[in-house]
Amino acid sequence: MAPRRAALVMQNSPAEGLGLLGGLLERGGYRVHAERAWEGTGAEWRGEPADLLVVLGGPQGAGDPLPYLRREEGAIRAHAAAGRPVLGICLGAQLAAAALGGRVRRGGAAEAGTRRDLRPTEEGRRGLLAGMGDPFAAFQMHGDAFDLPAGAAQLAGSAVCPNQAFSMGSVVGLQFHLEADAGMIRSWLGAAGLGGAGEAAADAAEIGGNMRAFWRNFAGPAGPGARSDTS
Repeated sequence: MAPRRAALVMQNSPAEGLGLLGGLLERGGYRVHAERAWEGTGAEWRGEPADLLVVLGGPQGAGDPLPYLRREEGAIRAHAAAGRPVLGICLGAQLAAAALGGRVRRGGAAEAGTRRDLRPTEEGRRGLLAGMGDPFAAFQMHGDAFDLPAGAAQLAGSAVCPNQAFSMGSVVGLQFHLEADAGMIRSWLGAAGLGGAGEAAADAAEIGGNMRAFWRNFAGPAGPGARSDTS
């Protein structure tokens, strides 16, 4: 039996886990190693790129003076240089953009709750976001936004936040949450003092369909998630 591939997950908040992505990784044959970055742990990762790096969201700003955020940017650059796939979600997407030379802007792009106004670009529609509709639904919980790194491909945008998704080499950044299940949505809305928790199950089912479509594209033969090395 072939050894299972290793997925390194950088978690930045106890409230933001893998959600639906956890099951997809398991079925994809990944062995998941999760690091609770805010606790200052992480000595297990010593710079050797994993088969997949996932950087999750959190309430921090990408530019906050926190050593573990700089370490995550270093991990993103190391995986990108090795041609290993990286998936950044929300804060993770902002860190990925910053790690690759883009700029993260504080405030000015606040979104919260399920939004159905995300529009894929032509590249997104033909590639990683194929099968997700135009427009498509995703859960949002952010105040900051990122500018694209030089050479990156824009995959999706919206009127509030023009850069919602990008790809650059083996790195993919999603400003929005497709991994959110019903429990996560209810928890996040409650913590933010927002309504809409009653629609969490229906919203999660719709968003989950988009998560599965994205994962098929990301992990498919032509997607970044199919890469394990540069050979």
